[in-house]
Amino acid sequence: MGEVETSHQEIGTVKENKRKQAGLIIVAIIAVIAIGGTLAWNHVLRTTIKTDNAKVAGDIVDISPKVSGRLDAILVKEQQAVKKGQVLARLDSEPLEIALAQAEGALAQCQANYDKLPDDLKASFAALNKAQEGVSAQESKVQYYQTSLDDAERLMDENQQLFEAGALSRETLDATRSKVQSAKALLDAEQANMRVAQAAVADAAAKNDAANRTSGALYLAQLKSAKAGVDNARYNLKNSEIKAPSDGIVLRIVVQPGENVTAGQTAISICDLGNTWINANIEEKKIARVKAGQKVEIRIDSYPGKVIPGQVEAVGNAAQSVFSLISSESVSGNFTKVTQRLTVKIKPLDRKLVLKPGMSAQIKIYTPQ
Repeated sequence: MGEVETSHQEIGTVKENKRKQAGLIIVAIIAVIAIGGTLAWNHVLRTTIKTDNAKVAGDIVDISPKVSGRLDAILVKEQQAVKKGQVLARLDSEPLEIALAQAEGALAQCQANYDKLPDDLKASFAALNKAQEGVSAQESKVQYYQTSLDDAERLMDENQQLFEAGALSRETLDATRSKVQSAKALLDAEQANMRVAQAAVADAAAKNDAANRTSGALYLAQLKSAKAGVDNARYNLKNSEIKAPSDGIVLRIVVQPGENVTAGQTAISICDLGNTWINANIEEKKIARVKAGQKVEIRIDSYPGKVIPGQVEAVGNAAQSVFSLISSESVSGNFTKVTQRLTVKIKPLDRKLVLKPGMSAQIKIYTPQ
């Protein structure tokens, strides 16, 4: 009986040892998995940056009429694709056509009054205007050659330093000096021409003194004003059509036919959906790891399950709070540190899916060590 009891005890001990060994093995396996998972997760954290603080952005162009008037027709609808130069809307052109006819009539009257002036009086006015135009043209030439001389002298100073440092040949230095001398000679010549032109103006003005005491100056001023009035009326009529400044999609129309609109008032907004991007706001403690050219995975909430490849295009140089209208800094003397975020611009590399401004996005930036 004693031997049987001993045998049962040994068998129990063996089973207990096996259970302990199995438990240790399981614990070891769990520990290895945990350590491996931790290492893998740490690797992911070190080599990727994720955020859902991101939105699709784009260049939204607010289009407004260049002239004021009553809106006659809108020729497009929201979400419609448009081309650069396409007419989007028209103002009522009838008042503008009437204004042009009135301006042309006023011009004809002023021209008739001016034509009644004696020929010698008109000639004196023309001579003075021509002389003044000559001075203006000569001023442009003098300015041009003065700039050329300044550039040549600056280059001469730079080459002189290089020559003294042994980094430039004597021939190159002499050639630069010749350019300075040539530029100075040209400037002197044009300054002399300027003096001649100014003398011509003085002479024409003296001959025109008598004419200035007549109605000739008034008629000439009226004629110039009437010509400007015609140009302005033609400009207004030409711009009675509101055109698209670029290709894009009509996002919204904020006016209706029959409304009176003013120049500069937003009427239609368009966006080039083929040139949208993602603005992702990254925490400041992670931003140093983000570089232009890094690969990005983009997920758009509107397209669940879809992954769009992307690339970091630019990294912002200022936190968003810098541009906030309301300062986040306390004026009471108490300081609460708030994590700042900087904007990273991400360019989608696949344009198969239409990305519209304002769509929410999730991004993962790969930041290899």
